Amino acid sequence: MFYHPPSLSSFFVGRDEERRNLLRILERYGSAAITQYGGAGKTQLMVSFAEYAHDQGLVSGGIFWVIADGSKEKVLSSFVDFVQRLGQFALPERDKSCTRAVVSSLRRAFAEVEGRWLLCVDNADCAETAEILGDVAKLAEPNCGWLLVTSRRGAPGLWPGMTDSQLLRLEPLSQEDAMSVLWRWGKAKPRDLEDDAQVFSDIDRLKYEDKAEYRALADLAGVDHNHGLARLPLALVQAGSFIRSAALSFYDYFKMFQDERNDLPQMLETAMDSGLVRNEQKAIWTTWRVSMDALDEISRRTIRAVAMLGVGDVPKCLMRRLVNECVTDRSESDESNLLFHRVVRRKLVNGSSLLTEETKRGSFSLHPLIRQYVRFDASPTAAALSGHCVACCARNDSAGSSRATVYCRSIGRGENTRGFGGFTTCGRCCAGSG
Repeated sequence: MFYHPPSLSSFFVGRDEERRNLLRILERYGSAAITQYGGAGKTQLMVSFAEYAHDQGLVSGGIFWVIADGSKEKVLSSFVDFVQRLGQFALPERDKSCTRAVVSSLRRAFAEVEGRWLLCVDNADCAETAEILGDVAKLAEPNCGWLLVTSRRGAPGLWPGMTDSQLLRLEPLSQEDAMSVLWRWGKAKPRDLEDDAQVFSDIDRLKYEDKAEYRALADLAGVDHNHGLARLPLALVQAGSFIRSAALSFYDYFKMFQDERNDLPQMLETAMDSGLVRNEQKAIWTTWRVSMDALDEISRRTIRAVAMLGVGDVPKCLMRRLVNECVTDRSESDESNLLFHRVVRRKLVNGSSLLTEETKRGSFSLHPLIRQYVRFDASPTAAALSGHCVACCARNDSAGSSRATVYCRSIGRGENTRGFGGFTTCGRCCAGSG
């Protein structure tokens, strides 16, 4: 029984040892956390473990998914929604803002579940959520229910009482697996995508038939972990998707990647959480810079609008509206269904893998790290949404110059950073806000 988890990638490889370690931790403590910087594959590992636990009959009570991306209030709201769905009852309004009341209701709901359950909490990156996670962790016991959390915060202390023994720090893929992922997404024939033996045979043959291309594949995947894509799944998938879509060689893409990385603005470094950019973070942001530069204006406006919304999922109905709002030539939007298919499904989902389509949720999602990148991107190719409020899609004809971006108060306040132009507020949801 799932509550709308992400889909497991068809090309998910490796991580067998990590799954065994997670099982060992959960069987001993009842709760565990997967930590590492963005793009390391934490969410995919959690999905993989959930499917493994289900297949092995370890969680007959069900598998449940909660997104913890955002502030303490937003995370608590996610748990409120989950509790009401699980327990099939409505919480009083006064209890919805009280952590203890929400967790108490969650305890009652889980008490009705027959068999051991697994609660997956994804993207618990905000330090203010420690209290919520601590109360939820008290419900988890090895024999009745497990709690599995992902977070970019690396040190123990995701919740009170957590120990280092409950922490799994996710390492980059092995060199062999990294090259395999990049080959599958970039070059493998459709019939060979899930044939491990054929994939490795094709890579080995490339070594002798085209040494320069093989070397580019190895360097791009990040053989020494400090160059190229640093063996990070998110960067490998993005680069592979672009290579296939643009029909490029690994050699040509590596040259583009190096050029973009050398020009990576200092602004992006200051945008990082720690203020110190790792090679892994640079690799991910550079792949997205390459992909964004190749998009047409409608696609760039669409992806930027999704990033600025600041939510984990964008419903398909809203995506259709966003695409329509991002079209400057109104004659193009007459066939909105065709435009939606061309921009979103073909170019951003299938062609460049910029968005992920979650069929179970009926929505599209954008990786949290990529939302951060798009918001701080100083590249002229990520031009601002002139005259639009990215939260309510209202047209503000008084926005001023073509460089002005309507900044919605519901997103939060920020500084007028380079590349964004001037900020004005929208005329619908920010009316009277100044």
